[in-house]
Amino acid sequence: MGWVKGIAGAGALLLAWAPNAMAADPDVPRRDPKGFYRYLTQEADSTTSTCIGNPITPLCAVETVLACFVRKNDDFCRRATWPGFPDLEFSKSMKSPFDDMRYYVQFAKKLGAANAGKYHVGDVVPEPRDVVIGIKKAFMAPGGWGNIYPQPNVYLLRRYKMEWRVVTWHTASTDP
Repeated sequence: MGWVKGIAGAGALLLAWAPNAMAADPDVPRRDPKGFYRYLTQEADSTTSTCIGNPITPLCAVETVLACFVRKNDDFCRRATWPGFPDLEFSKSMKSPFDDMRYYVQFAKKLGAANAGKYHVGDVVPEPRDVVIGIKKAFMAPGGWGNIYPQPNVYLLRRYKMEWRVVTWHTASTDP
């Protein structure tokens, strides 16, 4: 009988552990802790992300789109946006107001059938298994870092073949 109690105890331990083990979805980045910033600069060696240009996760796709703006590199936008997304066509000679950026993940979640309709991003209706990521950011100003924008940019991401792509984004009118 002792072995039955041992198996029952192990089963209870497994059930207690399982929800925590399954809670972390590798497609969904964790919310960054208060005071933590990621950095995106003109140079890869001073940029936090190591996956710009390689949208293998939803966050990598968002960071690639952010790098498109900061580095004025149209190829990054084409690489990480949904097929058919309009070209943004930055001029290499244009002075960018986005020289360096610091940002953090405010929220992220994978949508299911029950909640996909609650997270419209612009005019796009999300699908189950899409990912929504909210990024708060600030840009380098002549006197130092500017203030973090009060509302997040909300990105809607969808798997495309073996990668993730940004379908659309907008600035939220309120925090979720």
